[in-house]
Amino acid sequence: MMYLAKKSEDKFGEDSRMDRYLWCYVLFFTFIAAIRWRVGVDSEMYIYTFKTGLIRDESTEYLWDWLVMFVKNNGIHFAFGMGVATLLQIILLTRTLKDYKYLLIWLPVVIFGGRYFLDLMNGVRQMIVACGFVFLSNYILQKKLVHYLVGVLVLSLIHHSALILLPLYVFAYVPLERLNLPNKRNICLIILGVCVAIGVVGSFTGAAKYVEGFTLLIGYDNYSDWASEIISGEKAERLAFGPMMLSYLAVAVFIIWYAPRLSDEYGDEMPQFNLWYFFSFVFACFFFLVYNISHLAIRFAQYFEFFQTIMLALLLHYFYVYRAEFRNMMYILIMTIWMSILVGVVKAPKEKTDFTTYKTIFTTRDNINAFNP
Repeated sequence: MMYLAKKSEDKFGEDSRMDRYLWCYVLFFTFIAAIRWRVGVDSEMYIYTFKTGLIRDESTEYLWDWLVMFVKNNGIHFAFGMGVATLLQIILLTRTLKDYKYLLIWLPVVIFGGRYFLDLMNGVRQMIVACGFVFLSNYILQKKLVHYLVGVLVLSLIHHSALILLPLYVFAYVPLERLNLPNKRNICLIILGVCVAIGVVGSFTGAAKYVEGFTLLIGYDNYSDWASEIISGEKAERLAFGPMMLSYLAVAVFIIWYAPRLSDEYGDEMPQFNLWYFFSFVFACFFFLVYNISHLAIRFAQYFEFFQTIMLALLLHYFYVYRAEFRNMMYILIMTIWMSILVGVVKAPKEKTDFTTYKTIFTTRDNINAFNP
């Protein structure tokens, strides 16, 4: 994918069309995701859905339901449905960044190395919405309310939770350029530190009582029993602050620390910079506030997740451009990003590791045949 993006940059330069190299970029990612087997904890549920035509009663997610029934009614292999879902994810990101091909060069290093690929393969429908939000952020910046509303409504036909993005259009009228958050490094580090402290000690867990109503509001009503257990204290999902969490924190600190340099270098040529940086910062703070409540609370933060991938790709590009000065920092950042997946593969119990290692439907045919809904 890095090679294809580089070829697109070399041959088509400033041309912002989806050229043949970018289409190959998209199709390669789509193919390897479509043929995966048990990559992402929820992947089996999606396979089950496509094999059985399972849709929820009274569902309003008409686009998703149509895809499920199209695959089921026509006897199409489930990999087709998985591929279409992944195609939507990657094409939304690629079309957003096609004006900045240097970001597409570094995006695979970030996505495959960090938590992001497994998140895409896990909460598939929600991640379509998250990638769609990256695309729709341009309409926030351009103050195109109708375009933004239509986009959110279309995404809600894939996952109902997209509707919570509607109020975020308010950032069309927030003067982020005057706020100049990228150059307020110390303030950002303090805010992030406070969020980490609150999340670690669990002071924010009182918010769990609001989760049940919110899950119903955004279409996670199938989690209502889980929410009740969280509220009653019957179930806890506290996560250890080990190497994996440290890598997440280090990544956020990297972005904040070098944000003034990124702002000076790219702030003028990239109109989206301040908005994307702000949403990246929101993701980091939101994640550490809620990560000890539950995995579902983290999912609320993930709508901002791919703004962080953009900032990391931009930072890697910056280090590469000025590699005489930052070569070592580039390698350190790459190792920091990749630390989370390496720790997950090496230290996780076997039943969890099985969902973090890459396997295909061609190399695990016995398991595929044994999987009967």
